[in-house]
Amino acid sequence: MTARSRSLLDITGEIARFGIVGVTATAVHYGVAYAVAAVFGYYIGNVFGYLAAVGVSYLGHQRWTFKTERIDHRRQLPRFIATSLGAVAASQGVLFVALSLFAWPDPLALAAAVATVPPITFLLTRFWVFR
Repeated sequence: MTARSRSLLDITGEIARFGIVGVTATAVHYGVAYAVAAVFGYYIGNVFGYLAAVGVSYLGHQRWTFKTERIDHRRQLPRFIATSLGAVAASQGVLFVALSLFAWPDPLALAAAVATVPPITFLLTRFWVFR
């Protein structure tokens, strides 16, 4: 196996693991938000769901997706949270532009907004957070 094909195999595996961790974190977000919302309402539930999902996502990506050898929570966790919040902000920006400036249909604008999050977070977590 050549270095180039090995590199492609590595990146493909990272992308697959990234997707699995992302789907798992999304399920945790929804489950926690739904459970907390039953008592405290959906706004509070969503905050708790997000916090739980960030924890699952951070640890999953650190330990499994990118198999980080050097664990440094003081450096990696703030970067991860910044990446997560930045991806949400970028998604909101895409949604605003698609709806307000381009007048795209709502479902198409939402799809574009949602589609921006995974590539942004993958690249930032791979090359900045867990490098």
